[in-house]
Amino acid sequence: MTENQIKNYIKKEFKKIPDSKLLGIIYFGSRVKFTPEELKEISKNSDYDIGIIYDGEVPDFESPEDWDLFLWSKEKWLKGFALQVELARYAKILYDPEKIIHKQFKMIQEKILPHWLGYLKNF
Repeated sequence: MTENQIKNYIKKEFKKIPDSKLLGIIYFGSRVKFTPEELKEISKNSDYDIGIIYDGEVPDFESPEDWDLFLWSKEKWLKGFALQVELARYAKILYDPEKIIHKQFKMIQEKILPHWLGYLKNF
């Protein structure tokens, strides 16, 4: 599945959910972090890790079997959580019309990652 197919699938599903607004889509995990050659060596059956930021009602829709789907409310996204540090390093932003993902990643990349990466090198 291509990045455009992922984005279009999710946008189409959100049109069916009147009380929930799609704010962002993030694509991450091994399919993003590694090259196709590296991925072949690691796992031929790697799943798709997809993060969705929404506002309103928790979206409920069917996703393909090979997706690991993460749903984060706008409030949860803005409060921050540990996984965001890793996402800011490797994730691809597929949809972010209000720049909610971009702003959070920029803050992490400027204020947290310089210290975080130095800390990890000690181990």
